[in-house]
Amino acid sequence: MPHNRSLAISQASTPQDIEHVKALFAEYTTSLALDLSFQNYSSEVANLPGAYAPPSGALFIARSTDPASPPGARNVEEGQGEVVGCIALRPLPSTPRSNSSLTAICEIKRLYVRPAGRGLGIGRALVERVLLEARALGYEKVKLDTLPSMQSAIRLYEGLGFRRAGKYYESPVQGTVFLEMELGD
Repeated sequence: MPHNRSLAISQASTPQDIEHVKALFAEYTTSLALDLSFQNYSSEVANLPGAYAPPSGALFIARSTDPASPPGARNVEEGQGEVVGCIALRPLPSTPRSNSSLTAICEIKRLYVRPAGRGLGIGRALVERVLLEARALGYEKVKLDTLPSMQSAIRLYEGLGFRRAGKYYESPVQGTVFLEMELGD
């Protein structure tokens, strides 16, 4: 991220934060031009934070705290900065290991950075923050899915250590890319 741009990432914990996340989710789905009803998307948004709530989930919002943010920036609040992106984490069903214990697994969802913030390292900062949270919550593996057209996101994830994986749910979207990462210590 360029040195002249400051970023604050925090849990979306207030009603106003949730409204900002809903706006980001709406922008995200509009940018996809894809029907997400197979993911129960409408229910997900209506019930935020829902599965992304602590103690087993997380919903983060990123704000630019750069005083040079462009005039007319959306969602600017006194002392909080321009809302520029979000990311979410939720638990997935655990899977059995060979020693009869379970592997704690989570899923990253809804990484979105507004167009004006792309290419500045905001997406990377959001993923790094959610991975820290996943480790802190005791997850051992994280999974995610993305579209084959999202090449910059795929490069970001693979650059952070994610590897291609088999599908962990049935997706009607042709070519969905499934990725996972062992979190370890």
